[in-house]
Amino acid sequence: MDSKNQCIHKPIKADFPEVAVNTIPGWFVIKWQFIKILINLVVGGFVLGITSFLLCFTVFSPDAPRFFLVLFIITAIVLGIVGVFFIYASSWDFHNRFSSRATAWISDIPANIIILMLFWFLLAAGTGLIGLLCIAKVHGEIWTIYYEISSSGIEKLLAFFILKAFWIYGWLYAGLMFLFHAVWFAACGFSERNREDFGATCQDLKPCDSTTCQSIPYVRITHISDLHITSEDHTRTAEGKPSPNEYCRELIRSLVVNDNNTSAILLTGDVTDAGRANEWKMFLNLLDNGSNQLKEKLILVPGNHDINIHDPRAKLSQEDGNGRKVRIVRFISVLNKIQGTRTTIVKDWNSQQLEFISLDEYLGQWWCYLKKYTSAETMPRRRYKKTTYPGYWTEDCKPPGMRYVPPYIVNEEVTTSEEWAAINAPSKVWDHIFPMVWEVPQSNVSIIILNTNINSKTMAENAFGEFHDHTISRLRVLRNALNSRSLIYALHHQVVLPKNKKKFQP
Repeated sequence: MDSKNQCIHKPIKADFPEVAVNTIPGWFVIKWQFIKILINLVVGGFVLGITSFLLCFTVFSPDAPRFFLVLFIITAIVLGIVGVFFIYASSWDFHNRFSSRATAWISDIPANIIILMLFWFLLAAGTGLIGLLCIAKVHGEIWTIYYEISSSGIEKLLAFFILKAFWIYGWLYAGLMFLFHAVWFAACGFSERNREDFGATCQDLKPCDSTTCQSIPYVRITHISDLHITSEDHTRTAEGKPSPNEYCRELIRSLVVNDNNTSAILLTGDVTDAGRANEWKMFLNLLDNGSNQLKEKLILVPGNHDINIHDPRAKLSQEDGNGRKVRIVRFISVLNKIQGTRTTIVKDWNSQQLEFISLDEYLGQWWCYLKKYTSAETMPRRRYKKTTYPGYWTEDCKPPGMRYVPPYIVNEEVTTSEEWAAINAPSKVWDHIFPMVWEVPQSNVSIIILNTNINSKTMAENAFGEFHDHTISRLRVLRNALNSRSLIYALHHQVVLPKNKKKFQP
C-alpha cells in the first residue's frame, strides 16, 4: 500500500472494522419484487391452466379423443414430478434462510422492507390456506368413492371411479402447487429484510497528505487467495480450468523479488484444488523455489477446497469415510511445517488466565494419533465383534407347544478408548487451534487466523462458510488479551456485518 496516497488507520479494538452499507433504493426493491410475483403467478397460472384444460377435455367430454387422455397423463406425470421437486427445493431454501445465522439480527429494518415482508407473509398464508383446502378436498372425493361402492354396479363404479380419480389428482396437484408457492413466498419474506442490512462492502481508506502518512507506522501485507494448485501441471482443476501451477511459480518469483517490500504474506484459503496429498507436495515444492525469508512471512488460512469435498467426480465419502479428517490432517501438517513455530494458540480456552503456546508445541501431544491418518492400514476405525448364535427350540403357549428361533448374528462394538481418541483427534485439534495468532515482526500488528469452513461432505454445501458462536466468544477473549495491538482478521469466506453490531460488543 502506497503511503503517499493512503492513510493507514489502526483497527478499532472495541468492535469489528466499520463498513459502509450500499443500500438499494426501496422503490426499486418493491418494484422488482412485484415483477417477480407477477412472473411467478403467470407461470403457476399457466401450469394450472394446462391442467384444467386437459381435465375438461378428458373428464367432462366422454367423446374426447384418446390423444387428450394420453397428453393429460403425460403432462400430469411430468408436472407432478416437477411440482414435487420445486416444493422440496423451496422448502430446503426456506429452511436455510430461516436457520441462517443472519436471521438472528432483526433490527434497524426500514419501513419499506417491513411492508414488503408483511405482504410476502400474507401472500404465503393465503396461498398456503388455499393449498390446504385443495388437499382437504381430496378426502371428500375419496369418501364419495367409498360410499358409491355399496350402491353401484361394477361398470358404473368403474366409470365413477375414473371420473373421481381425475378430480382427486386435480385437487391434489393444485394443492401441492399452492403450497409450493406459499413456501416460496415465505422464504422471500425472510430474505427481504436482510436486503439493506447485509449489502455491505469495505469502507475505503481516507486519503491524506504524504507528511501525515510518513509519521504513521504501518506494515505492508501481500494478500493472495485461491491458488487451486493441482498435483501436475497438465492436470485440470475440478472446474475444468487449466492448472494454475505455472502462474504460481511466477507469483513466487515475484514475491522473492519484492521480498523487502512486504512484512507478511497472507494466503487465505483454497491453496490446493482438492486437498490431495500430491497437491500439497506440489505446493511445498513451489515454496522451495522461494527464499527462506519468504517462508518466514507466509501465513496460511484454510479454505473449503483444502478441507471439504467439492470434486464432482469424487464420491460423497472417501478414504473409508474419513475423507474430511484426512484432509484436515494434511492441512495441519502443512500448517505446522510452515508456521508451527511462529503462530500461537490459546492452551486452554476455559482458563481464566490465558496462556499462549506455539502451534508446534500444542500438536506435539497429538501426533501419535494424527499420523495414523497417513495410510489406509493405520486409519482409525470403529471395530465390531461379530458373534453368531445358533438356533434353538423354545416353549410356546400356542400349539404345537414349541417354537424354533433361527440363528442370529450380533455386532458388538469393541472400539477401545485409545482407538476412540484417534478417531476424534482431527476434529478436536481442528476445533481448538482456531483462532490462531501471529505477531508480525517489528510491528504492533497481530494477525488472527480464522477457520470459517463448515463440516460438509457434499458438493451442495461445501463452499458455505460460517462463524460459530464459540468463535465469536474466543474473538472477544483475544481482543481483550491483545488490546494494545492492532488486529487483522484473516479468513477465507466473505463476512458481511449488519448495521446493528450490538451482539459483537465485548
